[in-house]
Amino acid sequence: MDKKNIESAAISEIKDSILSCDILSPYISENDKEPSWDGFIYIYKDKARKKENIQGRVAIQVKGETNSDFTQSEISHPADISDLKNYLKENGVIYFVVYINKRNPRQRKVYYETLTPVKLALKLRSNENTTSLNIKLREFPNEPEIQKVLFLNFLKDSRQQVSYAPHNIISIDEVKQSNIRGFTYLPENYKVLNTTQNLFNVLNRNEIYFYASDNNKNLIPTDLFTSSQWKLNVMDTVDNCPISINEKIYYNGFKRVFSEKGMTIHIGNSMSLSINEQGGSKFDFKLASSVRKSIADLAFFVETVKNGNKFSIKGKDFTFSIVNSTIEDHLAFLEDKLTFLNKVIDLFTILNIYEDLDLEILSTEDQIYLDILFKAILDKENVNVNVEGNDNTSVTNLKIANILIKLIIFKNGTDSYTIKDFFSSDLQAMLPNDNGDMRIMSPFSIMEKEDYMNISNINYEVILNSYKSLSHFDYIYQIAIIDMLKMLSAYDNKPNAKLFKLIKDISNWIFEESKDNVPMEIKLLNSFQIIKRERDFNDEEKAQLVELTENSNIECKLGANILLGYKEASNIYFNKLTDEQQEVFKSFPIYKFYEE
Repeated sequence: MDKKNIESAAISEIKDSILSCDILSPYISENDKEPSWDGFIYIYKDKARKKENIQGRVAIQVKGETNSDFTQSEISHPADISDLKNYLKENGVIYFVVYINKRNPRQRKVYYETLTPVKLALKLRSNENTTSLNIKLREFPNEPEIQKVLFLNFLKDSRQQVSYAPHNIISIDEVKQSNIRGFTYLPENYKVLNTTQNLFNVLNRNEIYFYASDNNKNLIPTDLFTSSQWKLNVMDTVDNCPISINEKIYYNGFKRVFSEKGMTIHIGNSMSLSINEQGGSKFDFKLASSVRKSIADLAFFVETVKNGNKFSIKGKDFTFSIVNSTIEDHLAFLEDKLTFLNKVIDLFTILNIYEDLDLEILSTEDQIYLDILFKAILDKENVNVNVEGNDNTSVTNLKIANILIKLIIFKNGTDSYTIKDFFSSDLQAMLPNDNGDMRIMSPFSIMEKEDYMNISNINYEVILNSYKSLSHFDYIYQIAIIDMLKMLSAYDNKPNAKLFKLIKDISNWIFEESKDNVPMEIKLLNSFQIIKRERDFNDEEKAQLVELTENSNIECKLGANILLGYKEASNIYFNKLTDEQQEVFKSFPIYKFYEE
């Protein structure tokens, strides 16, 4: 075949491929001498193809090539840089290469590449000093609906990009230093699709361009777009609508997840309704792993079973049979499970536990412990338990799955005990001082750093009040400082906003109420090391710290230099401490700033 016949066959194949799509019309001239372009594909709003309904036109370039290898899904073809520059000036081009079997010219295969302004600008930017470059092309789709989206997307994206290319394309790296507020893409053209399967075919066979949105809501092209090597597996949307049983609303919305197999509606955290392309459906119920996430789902599911396995979405009834369920569908069992979960919530509310119980690791022994706590805490009854030792009062940490609860246990008689929340008791502890004399203390002084890191039922509001109730004892302020430093060490290991607020409240109380019972430099250093964990020091605070570096003992000078970030001075003062003093200083939470 000569060059003229090859060109004619290639153009004929493009026309035949596109004519099956009812909104596309090819206008391609054979043997046209117009530089760079071969014609246009006109896009209409509907299949009537009237000129008043033209949405736009897309420039095309068609190249023919004799090749009998039709097995490739992608090919490369050389393009002149001068042609690419011309395409960039005119909103881009869709570049076609048609393989034609030399021995059987009717056997052909079409490949294409969408050369949008963004793509052209990026190619030209990285190939400034060449006269040609190879373009990668992929198989042209035969499905009319996919062709629709291909051309509609190209038209919309090229119009969006043309005023920015080639110099104003923003890179993903530049986004970090810009006023960009988010990303978007232009999905409106997918409305022409009527099935989930077609949607995924299009998304996986067409490029999606992402645009950065600035403060003025302008859409700026980025260098981020999908490639043919990416594959979209799922996508989801959220629908806000009532889900009800007998007109009682249980949920205000659901999530729809689309995949190539169909659509799945997710209700709450435990339920899903799968609908395939053929219209079949199945309902799945698998209880969520945590109590708070699962209790509303189980309540809904129980009522659904009572209602004949039927519920409504947007007023439309859905009836189902249970498949792949890990929970027996026996109603009495479900109701017992719901009662148990409600008791857990009631117990956690009384104990100030805000963590969620992980049901997946809840053992049979854990459930026995919960039953004991239901009786002791919820019903306020004495219980029979095995307690080691002969003390009439004991404090223990009880581990239930992922929850650690600190409790206080009172012995009433043989095997009879009263169990209370450690943080709700009115007890005051008696602990010896260095001389062995017993002193009244806050019961919370027995807590260690690990307790503040791991205990689930800490009531932060009662701890400060326990110190305040003993403020008539001069020594309580020193004890409160020791406890506060334990809390601060715990916070550094496991940040906790409630614990940090308690630390600040204790520090402020000591600062305002301790008078001469605590040296001012100690109060200042503790206050400043708390501030340093939140923000930088202001000038007044820096001046106070500088004064401490000049007029205090060695430990305080060391602490002040550490907080100011004076590394050399900190090293000098630290080395002046004895080995024993250094080890003690390392145990203080301020030491973390020395190590940084």
